[in-house]
Amino acid sequence: MRNTSLPATATQQRGVTLTETLLVLALAATLAAAAYRAYSTASNDAKTSELGNGTITLIGKIKQVWGAAGDYASLDPANLERSGILPTQFRTNRNGSTLASEVRDTFGNEITITGGVGAFTLGFNNLSSDTCTTLAATLASQAFRIQAGSGATAATGAATGGKQYKGPDVTTQSGLDVAALTEACGDSEAVNRILVAEIR
Repeated sequence: MRNTSLPATATQQRGVTLTETLLVLALAATLAAAAYRAYSTASNDAKTSELGNGTITLIGKIKQVWGAAGDYASLDPANLERSGILPTQFRTNRNGSTLASEVRDTFGNEITITGGVGAFTLGFNNLSSDTCTTLAATLASQAFRIQAGSGATAATGAATGGKQYKGPDVTTQSGLDVAALTEACGDSEAVNRILVAEIR
């Protein structure tokens, strides 16, 4: 009778221990979390860039359509949609034959649009801190006045309330109050991170 057992060796082959498995899983989870954070940041940056570019385009188109008469009083979501000038970055709540009553930005937040004689406003709310400061900087070259933070509102083409980032009350040499913007956009509550640009 032959012995069929394998000879014993100095090092026995063994399976993966629970500790080793948990270590590999923890490393994989850390890498996945880092990848998600990078994707999330890149996605937010892309939406912010789209929002800025779309808003600059929208301002130019509004001036083309309403600017000749200098009267923006009829500017509202329905008339924006009717005119066909709304950039693709923005969405309306149009439902069938019912015209739009609101316009939404790249993040899905409603944009407040008001007009008056000689001026109109675009109001953005629930912005991230980064989006708030980036959008304000983007709009600074186009806006007569930019109000930011809690209490910033738009009515009949005028921006009021909140803190003034750009406008006649700003006394800095650059014409921009960066400290006021940083404070307004740094609010811990997203509902208070509001930006209202008055365009003339």
